[in-house]
Amino acid sequence: MKLSSSGAFPDMPNIPDLPHLRPQNVTADQVLSEVEGLLQSARDRVHQLECCSRLGEQLGHIRSLVVDIRRSTLVLQKLRGLVDDFDGWYGPVQDKLGADQLMLYFRELRNEVEKQGLPGALAELYRADTGEALADVACFEDAHGMAVSGVVREDASVNSGEFTGPRGLRNFRLPDPPTEHDGQPLSDLRFATLAGLALDFLDTHAVKPARARFGA
Repeated sequence: MKLSSSGAFPDMPNIPDLPHLRPQNVTADQVLSEVEGLLQSARDRVHQLECCSRLGEQLGHIRSLVVDIRRSTLVLQKLRGLVDDFDGWYGPVQDKLGADQLMLYFRELRNEVEKQGLPGALAELYRADTGEALADVACFEDAHGMAVSGVVREDASVNSGEFTGPRGLRNFRLPDPPTEHDGQPLSDLRFATLAGLALDFLDTHAVKPARARFGA
């Protein structure tokens, strides 16, 4: 069956045709709004990863961030064919992104996630009611969502070797992080920090310049 290009809804006859709902009818402004929304959604997940998520959800946020940081440039390339001289503009942008160690890290990490799965992460287990750090743990996905295994810190106030009260995970780290970004050394290698820097870099060097050049 061939899909209509009009975006019609036959079971809702009072709604007019909405051709912009079809990808082939998208405008340059809609592409720009899509990539801007993608970056904002990713920024929200950075916050959720460290501050708002329940145990078991956080590895999913990491996976989504890895995919969306790379996907933002693919969405941006939908401008090709909609605007004049996109490739002439995008070539230098692509070179800048490709020369940056942090952006290369996320590109390679996305390939790993899609082909092999999310690598194991390290995190800090803490007591949610007091914020006290309890242990350094490895986190990995299992049949129940997420499993953790690690070592209790020597200064943690853990009674009888058992954890009590509400607990959370924070300060996630993934293997082999980059050590340099935008010509400067990186000292904070937490995944949330790296993801935030990557989103800022994309916004500054790709998305905002695209809006300024191709937006209505």
